[in-house]
Amino acid sequence: MKPIVKITADGENYRFDRRKELVVGRERSCDIVVADKDVSRRHCLFQIDPPAVWLRDLDSTHGTLVNSEPGRGMVELHDGDAVRVGPMEIQVNVELSGCEDRSDLFAQCLNELQWK
Repeated sequence: MKPIVKITADGENYRFDRRKELVVGRERSCDIVVADKDVSRRHCLFQIDPPAVWLRDLDSTHGTLVNSEPGRGMVELHDGDAVRVGPMEIQVNVELSGCEDRSDLFAQCLNELQWK
């Protein structure tokens, strides 16, 4: 019943059902490495807390595009959004398994909060 965030980059699928930060860049220590001279060492950061996904450009030289538009500041991402880092396109999908729509998810989360 938990929402899942799926990130697809360069044919690789990453699935998250809990909070995670994901760094994209040219540096080998990044979670997703883009080996291209137009990509900064630490280019951008995904902040994932299913079902929410946020993107922040890390002051990269060439910027980060969200659905072909420059991503400035913190950008909230939605199901189906495309993020471009240099030559790589990163697809974001949010799976609300077991929920008919977001209102069901909201009701479920509200119910869980009331019991904590």
